[in-house]
Amino acid sequence: MKKALLILLSLGVISSAVKNDSLTYDDLNINGVVLQQTTKSIVEKMGSPDTISNYENEMDNEIWKDYRYKGNSFYCYENKWVSFELRNEQFYFYKPEIKVGNNIDRVQPFFPNSYKNKEIKNGLGFIIIDIKLTKNENSDAFVVINYNSSTNRISSIHLGSK
Repeated sequence: MKKALLILLSLGVISSAVKNDSLTYDDLNINGVVLQQTTKSIVEKMGSPDTISNYENEMDNEIWKDYRYKGNSFYCYENKWVSFELRNEQFYFYKPEIKVGNNIDRVQPFFPNSYKNKEIKNGLGFIIIDIKLTKNENSDAFVVINYNSSTNRISSIHLGSK
């Protein structure tokens, strides 16, 4: 009995110690453009957006620019790219590896801990990947990969913050 209890306690400690994987801002890229690059860099790499409109970021009480490419949003503030929401397969996230429409299993080799911690709420699955400012400095940002729990297909990828 003591041995079984010790094994269960050990597993509980190990499983609670599993953290989400993380990326630094420099590692986070969409089609080769990394966060904090200028709006000029975005346009040079991705072409002219379909539309540019104001986006009210209520959390920070700021007005951002929404550079919209075929339904995908790249949010800029003070001429720097600060956030995104990918809604279709036009763009890839993290190297040329992960796109909307991929099977969620595509994430596992790149972010195994985050994949292991995936959750489903109200029929929507999601995986969270933490973002660090540098390898040793945490931030309050994270990437969310949403997926349809019935089809296991990625439905959107976006940047969030705590």
